[in-house]
Amino acid sequence: MMPLREEQDPRRFSYGDLVSATNNFSNERKLGQGGFGVVYKGYLTDLDMLIAVKKISRGSRQGRKEYITEVKIFSQLRHRNLVQLIGWCHDKGEFLLVYEFMPNGSLDSHLFGMRSPLSWVVRYKISLGLASALFYLHEEWEQCVVHQDIKSSNVMLDSSFNVKLGDFGLARLMDHELGPQTTGLAGTFGYMAPEYISTGRASKESDVYSFGVVALEIATGRRSVDPYGTEIPT
Repeated sequence: MMPLREEQDPRRFSYGDLVSATNNFSNERKLGQGGFGVVYKGYLTDLDMLIAVKKISRGSRQGRKEYITEVKIFSQLRHRNLVQLIGWCHDKGEFLLVYEFMPNGSLDSHLFGMRSPLSWVVRYKISLGLASALFYLHEEWEQCVVHQDIKSSNVMLDSSFNVKLGDFGLARLMDHELGPQTTGLAGTFGYMAPEYISTGRASKESDVYSFGVVALEIATGRRSVDPYGTEIPT
């Protein structure tokens, strides 16, 4: 399978392209479903590449807002530990995002699902990869990118268990020199910093807090918010 060139820019797809790639969004191709859309596995014949296609739910204003954010911000980012955005589609009233396919799925499926436990070597590798992605977003790009939704279900894993951080629908751009900015509360409870919840001011530090929660999940194999009522102490 031909790898995507690092310098290749995201492209615009037609709706027909993605209908063909996903076998008309068949249930057999469904990878998962979230609050604002469904993700399908697809195949692009011209690139000889497996892809993941996120189809935004019709009528979801928040989903469309996150779609615009991803196209504006995520399409500009290039790092080995970020999921690569292959392209997008706004056609026939549909909004879709196309990403590189992650064979090992999301981190939460390995930590809390029925898969075999991750070795400590792999857990350490995943922790370093996520830290590297955050450092790039916070310090190395031309602007500071605050992700706002760092959690184990947004940490994707390629065939070699390399981290690929995804889902930039809540991300915000900030100048490096500025402190925390009021963005309106967004994110996932259990991963959000207490000071962010109380003030609504997002920052690099609130992202780092979320990273710490994920690191605890990696180390303990327990969810930050347990469905049975117990939580990892933070």
